Amino acid sequence: MSEINESTENNRLKIQTGIDPNFLSATLTEDIQLTDAIFDLFDNSIDAARNQITNDAKQKTLKDEFGLPSNYSGYEITLTLDTDAIAAADNCMGFDKEALKNEALYIGRRSDHPFGIGNYGVGLKRALMKAGEEINVTTENSHNRYEINFNVRAFGNDSDEAIYAIPIKKTGNLGTTLTVKSLRAGIEHQLKDQEWYNNFIKEISIRYSIFIKKGLKISVINNHLNQTNLCITPSLPDIRDEEPLPVSTTTIPNINGVNTYIKTGVHGDYRFKGELGHNQTVNTRISNEFGIYFICNDRVIVAHSTEEKHGFTTQWHNEYAGFACIVRMVADSPSQLPWNTAKTELQTSGSFFLHIRKHIEPLAKDYRAKAKKIIKAWNNPSIRGLADSERKRRFREELGLPAIPKKPISQFTTRNSNSTQNRNPEDDKNRKTNGNSNVTGNHNNGEAKSHPPSSSTKKLISSDSHSNKLNTILPNDFPQPSNSQNLNNMIVEAHNMNFTESPHAASMLYRAILEGSSRHYASKTGNFNAVKDHFYSKGEGKGKNHSDEYKKAQGIDLTMTLKWLNDNTNLFPDPDRKTLKLCLKSVLSDNQKLNGIVHCKSITNEAEFRIIRDKSLELVRFFITEAETKGK
Repeated sequence: MSEINESTENNRLKIQTGIDPNFLSATLTEDIQLTDAIFDLFDNSIDAARNQITNDAKQKTLKDEFGLPSNYSGYEITLTLDTDAIAAADNCMGFDKEALKNEALYIGRRSDHPFGIGNYGVGLKRALMKAGEEINVTTENSHNRYEINFNVRAFGNDSDEAIYAIPIKKTGNLGTTLTVKSLRAGIEHQLKDQEWYNNFIKEISIRYSIFIKKGLKISVINNHLNQTNLCITPSLPDIRDEEPLPVSTTTIPNINGVNTYIKTGVHGDYRFKGELGHNQTVNTRISNEFGIYFICNDRVIVAHSTEEKHGFTTQWHNEYAGFACIVRMVADSPSQLPWNTAKTELQTSGSFFLHIRKHIEPLAKDYRAKAKKIIKAWNNPSIRGLADSERKRRFREELGLPAIPKKPISQFTTRNSNSTQNRNPEDDKNRKTNGNSNVTGNHNNGEAKSHPPSSSTKKLISSDSHSNKLNTILPNDFPQPSNSQNLNNMIVEAHNMNFTESPHAASMLYRAILEGSSRHYASKTGNFNAVKDHFYSKGEGKGKNHSDEYKKAQGIDLTMTLKWLNDNTNLFPDPDRKTLKLCLKSVLSDNQKLNGIVHCKSITNEAEFRIIRDKSLELVRFFITEAETKGK
């Protein structure tokens, strides 16, 4: 018997178990889009930032009304879409030794980040497998810096490949950079597709709106399309707190560890007919933003839905125009939140969500009923034939709203405190009567003053950057030069011109401001001749056989200044050098488009102009601020 047992022991077969890495990759990634995979990388960075905030004695007490961190200022995520790689870099808290060893690349281990937005333990790994095959990770915290290189096949447990983190010299730059190389088939094609990229940027502005509003900076550099989107602006709509339709709020406390807050009202930019500021062009532009938004721990999961499964149980009608419902779900443990693993949808058939939906259904119907009263008041036959001002007065009276306050004679106030001393109030009245709000006439004998320049140029980037909610070319606080009449007049017009109505005219004016501010900067900082010398020694003038007399008379233009500055980026203030270099790259790329519009060879639209303006605005600010400071 012992001989038989011994023979059996010697001849037994070891049965292989495990997961084929190709199957693992396909299973985890086949139902997720590239956009959502990249967002998993963003979520990983945000969780790291939140951990750092909640562990900081000073910052952890700074919370919003929902008990979540209120300030992400100083944290940045930069995504680079390169010709052969995708890289996501952050300056958040790098992985500590234990997390790197036991959690970072372990598939399926649920997140324990308090109020986190990573949950199922697959997001980071899935993102890496979706994008490519070769992975490089560098991460640094206050104690260590590590580098990791591996192939995604190492995720399969039948792989002989071990993954090692190699300690390397610290740099003092905390954060993590994840780089994916050997991109998978089809990925590079998507990165080159302009339509995909435009939608990708739009999705960032929606999904991460709240984090961006709280100070987080997200930038994307697409080297395939030679486009850069710096500090993407949020697009989650606000809800109006003022008349004519009151806000409705509902709180549903602690169901399975989730607190839910529902706010319903009028989209922040929407105005009913008869209201002060009504603009049908704006109402049409924002019409795809109406609907229900679901947000989990500050991360937008569902945007502008009018689907029955989310609580919008009737057919869409024009009387719902302007409707916005924000549903915020907050949980200490992200596993309690009703989202799917890709964070693109909610678990709408679960008991928790069905309970929440019961509260949403009547809110939409109530909005329609109240909106109908407003529409009916404006269309009342008894006031329809009246003059516009009288009709609006009666409209407000019928709704029980306070009368519109009378406006002062002057519609425009320049930021120069002395600029009104030599102005005739009657001129302002005439200007108002003529409908001309773009003031370009003589102010104080034509010598408009700028804001007093900053005492230091070490930090030029405005913390209150031009919001995508403002539709003028430049924000009202944008600096004006004190010693350039022409440029000053252009900036004054840009403070007032609405580019959503005139994107081509706005493009021409903005191109002129770029040209004028760059030349103003070169002249006032003593670099005029340096720009010209660069043109003839390294630029397009190198091969031109111009005489010395011609060269002496030669002026400079925007392209010459940009290319000179591109070789002298050390002139940018240290804290903002990276941002300004990206701005510079964007202007070099977009200048051809603007020139085409100026010469009637290209057309544009408000969305394209907004992108061009947002990518370059801080460079224009730099030109003017530096000229003011160093040109004294």
